Amino acid sequence: MSARALSSGDPEGNESNSRVQSEQCKRSDLREMSQSKDTNGTTGVFDAAKENGASRANQILPEAETRGKDGLKGSNFMSPTETTDSPRPNAGPVLEEYCFVPYIEYSELAISESLKRYASDCFNYTLKFLEEWIMKDENNYVPNREVLIDVLARQRARRSIGFENMYSGPDCGLAQALQKLFRLPLSSDMYQQVNSLLNECRDVFYTDQLLSSLHTTEILKPCLDIVEENTDGESTLVLEVGGVQNAMHDRIMSIVASFPSKPLVYQVVNPSPAPDSSGNASMCGRESSAQEQAPVDLLILNHILHKQVNIDTALDLYFDRYLKPGGFVLVKEVTGNFPLCLTLEALSETAEYPRIRAGRVLGRYLHDTAWSELFSRHGFDIIYKRSDGVFATLYLLRKRRNQLDSAHSMIFQMSDLHFSWLEDLSAKTRKMATLPESEPTRMWLLAMKTTNGLVGFLKSLRREAGGDRFRGVLISNLKLASRVPQISADSEEFRWLVQRDLAQNVFRDGTWGSFRHVPLSTGIPSGSPTSRATCSPNKTYAIVSATENQGGPEELVGLGLLQWLADRGAQKILLCHRANSISKTDNQTAAVVRSLQAKGIQVEVSRRDVTTVDGAWGLVNQAQTLAPLGGVFHLHWATRYGMFQRQTRDSFQDVYDLKVQATVNLDHVTRSLCRDSLEWFVVSSSTSAGRGRPGHTNSGYASSVVERICEKRQADKLPGLSIQLDSRSGQDDLSEAAVSRYLTALDVLLPHGSCPVVSAVVNKP
Repeated sequence: MSARALSSGDPEGNESNSRVQSEQCKRSDLREMSQSKDTNGTTGVFDAAKENGASRANQILPEAETRGKDGLKGSNFMSPTETTDSPRPNAGPVLEEYCFVPYIEYSELAISESLKRYASDCFNYTLKFLEEWIMKDENNYVPNREVLIDVLARQRARRSIGFENMYSGPDCGLAQALQKLFRLPLSSDMYQQVNSLLNECRDVFYTDQLLSSLHTTEILKPCLDIVEENTDGESTLVLEVGGVQNAMHDRIMSIVASFPSKPLVYQVVNPSPAPDSSGNASMCGRESSAQEQAPVDLLILNHILHKQVNIDTALDLYFDRYLKPGGFVLVKEVTGNFPLCLTLEALSETAEYPRIRAGRVLGRYLHDTAWSELFSRHGFDIIYKRSDGVFATLYLLRKRRNQLDSAHSMIFQMSDLHFSWLEDLSAKTRKMATLPESEPTRMWLLAMKTTNGLVGFLKSLRREAGGDRFRGVLISNLKLASRVPQISADSEEFRWLVQRDLAQNVFRDGTWGSFRHVPLSTGIPSGSPTSRATCSPNKTYAIVSATENQGGPEELVGLGLLQWLADRGAQKILLCHRANSISKTDNQTAAVVRSLQAKGIQVEVSRRDVTTVDGAWGLVNQAQTLAPLGGVFHLHWATRYGMFQRQTRDSFQDVYDLKVQATVNLDHVTRSLCRDSLEWFVVSSSTSAGRGRPGHTNSGYASSVVERICEKRQADKLPGLSIQLDSRSGQDDLSEAAVSRYLTALDVLLPHGSCPVVSAVVNKP
């Protein structure tokens, strides 16, 4: 958290900001350089910025970031052309959990007692040695001495035993910096000494457990995905205010480069292009028109607002000048441990520290409740919120869409799993595609049953003509006692949803949220299994395909899975495939079967139709005659391609029967016949369910249903895993590389009792 960089974000041009104008003006010409590219296609401005003093440490609480590929922090002083499409050499599968993520975390994140103790110990250590400094400081060398005396008068330090020995690890950068800080000798160049030390310590700050608590991928990625899903355009435009030294840039760019997403155009502005109260924009003390900064989809204010004399004015001006209609604001602010923050900020500022600001804690800060009230007063909804419970809170805001009302918002019921709604919705979709852009009409798709494919259907529909006007509401409770919200044209809860105007709205067990891709929670590095799955020689493993087509992707995956099971110790395998004709893959499978049988592995083949209840019962009973059923692998990736306006009820029903009905039957039968012996229940899904693809609404719908089935199974303490598998190139067929990703995912996920839905894709250029 940069004291000087934060004050530069003052949109009112207050006195504290003017004191740093001279140094900032030295950097003004660097903006012109930000448009040029180096030979690697990235903005080559860091070296020039460094020569002009832009890399000088100006903060004592730097934000937690990851290293960029060049190993430099803040290397993109201003990077309007930065995107995330660069291929990664030898990249393995990107494995992500696809799960329900609440929009608002009402309880604080699970904070360990050790983190709370760490924050407390850092605070008490600071007070103890600050008091010693003040007592020795006869010449007023300590920056903002009077402010710090006020802090000491309000707080008494408690003893921190063994501070130096306890906090020597790589996640204790703040503690290590404090130890070095208070060893500095008092002198007339105290400010220069402090900032020189902070510059030396920057690397250890980036992994500090307190400063980085809200910069994890688990927290930031859902936030970025919400913005991407709810903004138009081929890329997401981001503007971060506050300067290189205070930027989230490296951390965010690391996230979007590691996981599939659309390109990100990211600008970090130092000093901030903040308008003054007269409405003019001030950049390094010079006047510039508002057109110089194009409106963005996401505005990031990282520890900016609490430094403003008038937060209300600042927030309104930032919104008016730099945000697109419907855009988002990401605010991070200190909401706890205020004396620690005040002490560290005051030490790193040369100018006289502003001390009197009515209505704030210690004249500067706000509690979480006060921030929430302030945002609401200015017409902002808190879309996404996370707090570390110790130090800071992250808010994703969006201006309330008051121009949208129930008169322009139609509710369309699609709870029926047999598609009686399809023709009517198709006609409405065609009508939506013809509406003028100025028309605010929205179509709200509503599904009241947990096991429904609305989410995957909507993901693909929104990628087709007119699809941006559709919103989804899914009631997906996993607990029988959970309330069911009333969704109707005149209900208060629906009006609240309309004003937020988010594409995806899932209600689960008392909380609104959405389904998002997040890092795996198994503790295993993505795509890098440290151990393999193991099959029991005393159980049967069934590979099931409900399709009647030969030579499809199911056969290719089934062939690889057959060998995979044998390699992991399976002695009894049952193959189920409805196709009667022989394909090239069939011949390959037959050869593998003969080879396995020659090794003493018992392999049987079934032609039962598991899309019927009788067929599913027969298959499971056949498997049980060999040995108790240990695993079921249901394979199906087919789709009936076509834009939704040209889809029919039959095309949806075909995909549904093969993928969903077969899964429903296998779920029902295995619950009854082999609840105790079954360890694995794995079904195929598609990335169309999690990311959407035009022309794949039926596949997205069906895949989303089987994902909800696996969620319900795990909620009932039963095995259930659905794997979203597709090439990012959008091809329907599965290559051998895709099969390898599928098998790699099994080795990562099955030994650890993984989450119910996982995506396995590869980033491609």
